[in-house]
Amino acid sequence: GGYGRQFNDVQQMSFTEHSSWIVNTKFTSFGGRFELLSGSISGEAKFWDLRLPKSLRNLDIQRSPMTAFGVHAKIPLIASGAHAQFLKILDLDGDTKNVIRYHEGFLGQRIGAVSCLAWHPNRLLLAAGATDPFISLYSQ
Repeated sequence: GGYGRQFNDVQQMSFTEHSSWIVNTKFTSFGGRFELLSGSISGEAKFWDLRLPKSLRNLDIQRSPMTAFGVHAKIPLIASGAHAQFLKILDLDGDTKNVIRYHEGFLGQRIGAVSCLAWHPNRLLLAAGATDPFISLYSQ
């Protein structure tokens, strides 16, 4: 049985520069370059070229532990989430575009510790889950 091709138990390559556990990885293809981005709980993001054994560059995204990390597939933006109850939106140069700490509304309460992030594949729309009972959507 099975669907499509099967994965072999052969590891093709391994990147070992992070010093703490990896929160998420994301393939992207900005500017015709095929890269892998990874984010670790230490708040560090690394850019990898799959043909090279070392990272291309690093970004220090945040000082508090990063508990969620997402990269938009078509728009050069990164989102990070923290146990310290905030979301950060950055460009690929590491410039902060927005920091979100509160839910929308007149009496907007503080967001919970961020546990997951997902970018819409075609729109500038970010979904965030946290340790509170809300799923929040953010757009431009």
